Amino acid sequence: MSTDDEDLLSEYRRTANSQLPNAHCLPFGAYTCETIFHREMESIFEGGWVFVAAEASLSKQGDYCAINIGRIPVAVIRGADGQLRALSNTCRHRGTPLLDTGLGNVNKRIVCPYHAWSYSLEGSLLGVPFTGKQEVNKARHCLPIYPVETWNGLVFVDVSDQAPPLKTAFQRIELPANPTA
Repeated sequence: MSTDDEDLLSEYRRTANSQLPNAHCLPFGAYTCETIFHREMESIFEGGWVFVAAEASLSKQGDYCAINIGRIPVAVIRGADGQLRALSNTCRHRGTPLLDTGLGNVNKRIVCPYHAWSYSLEGSLLGVPFTGKQEVNKARHCLPIYPVETWNGLVFVDVSDQAPPLKTAFQRIELPANPTA
C-alpha cells in the first residue's frame, strides 16, 4: 500500500469515527481509492449479513430477487419446497448472469440465457443441451449456495459463509412492541 493510501485510510478512519457534532464528509479520495474500495467490499458487503429483500416480495414458488452483494452476483429464490435459498446468480458453464437484476419469478427452473444450462430452484444442475457424447458431472456443476436467514420479515444473505447466525448478530436490537407509540 502506498503512503498516499495509508494517509487516506488514516483520514477516512478519523472522519468515520468523529462524534456527530464534528461529522463531515469523507475525504474525496475515499470515493476513488482502490484500497478503500476493496476493504469496504470485503468488510461491509462480503463480510457478513446483508439485507436483500422483504420476505413478502418472495412469497410464491419461483419468486426471486437478483442482486450483487459487493462484487458477488446472488439470487434469493423461493424453492418448490417453500424454502428461501441464496444461490450464485452466475452460470457454472460460462459465467453468464442467470436472472435479471431485481425482483422476478421463474417457472420451476432457472435457464441460462447464453447456452441454456438449466438449474432447479434449489440450485441443482438439471440439464445441459447439445453435449453430444460428452458427459457432464451434474453434481459438480450445481450453483453455489450461501446462507440466507430472515429477521422480522427481512431477508439477509451472508456471502462470506462465516458470519454468526443472524439471530446472534441482531440479538441486541429490540423492536418496540407498539411501533406507532
